[in-house]
Amino acid sequence: MASTTTAALVKGALAGLIGTAAMTAAQAAEMRLSGREPSLVPGQVAAGPSNDQEVTFDPTSGAVNSAGAKAITGSSSQGVDVSCPSSSQCTAVDDVGVEVTFDPTSGTVNAAGVKKIADRVLALSCPSSTQCTILNQGFQDIQALTFDPTTGTANAAGFKAIFKGGGGPPAPQPSVTPQPSVKRVVAALVRALTPSGAKAKIGAILKAGAYPAAFRAPSAGTVRIAWYQVPKGARIARAKKKPVLIASGSKTLTRAGKTTLKVKLTAKGKSLLKKVKKGHKLKLTGKGSFTPKGGRKTTRLKAFTLKR
Repeated sequence: MASTTTAALVKGALAGLIGTAAMTAAQAAEMRLSGREPSLVPGQVAAGPSNDQEVTFDPTSGAVNSAGAKAITGSSSQGVDVSCPSSSQCTAVDDVGVEVTFDPTSGTVNAAGVKKIADRVLALSCPSSTQCTILNQGFQDIQALTFDPTTGTANAAGFKAIFKGGGGPPAPQPSVTPQPSVKRVVAALVRALTPSGAKAKIGAILKAGAYPAAFRAPSAGTVRIAWYQVPKGARIARAKKKPVLIASGSKTLTRAGKTTLKVKLTAKGKSLLKKVKKGHKLKLTGKGSFTPKGGRKTTRLKAFTLKR
């Protein structure tokens, strides 16, 4: 079986030997990018003091072909990527964007010569003899550039940003819901905690089993209202003498605007309201809260009086 000819771009004569040792990993990476069959193998690049050189060798024996090591770019960069779509053509791009296409069997650079095509090259792949693509590190993104290695000419698309942020796909940005001011929320709660009109009479509340509290929602969110009878010396927040829940209700809103919240009587609430005689009043304390979507809850207390 004829031996496989392998192309590797190295720096200096010693770098050629380093390329031999590391060529297998580089071959796998390039083949995954280009999808080509195993034939020519791009070698690992090493840094050295001299100009960029290429050397082609038989990986089964390590024997260098008759062309030997040849300087092909006149550059002395710190990293080079190589892709060989055929046994007679390889393209190399160094980390500062210098590109050259050559015949690995002779080390002869093609007619296009050495060209500067980018600034900070990250990767190279040549799936065919007339098409290569590089990834270039931009200021705030990663760009792709496709070019014809036989001429060194970029295609009409030019540089195209494929990742924003200079290193990967853009991170998803959390959606920010505008939050209403605390002042607006408090004003809406105070109005809802102040029963008024004919429907606020004890008789009407008993008949309906609830009071329709009007609430002007400052945004999407959840509103809650509760009525308590607070015994003398008791507090809603500190229940040594437990307040009696008279009525309660809650509603989740999808947008700002007017709505009606039913504050439904509890069994104890119905019993208490029935005991209030005509012409008499019942003093209660309302507790209201509103939690805007994605925001913090605001709570207010307000004392009020129901009349029979």
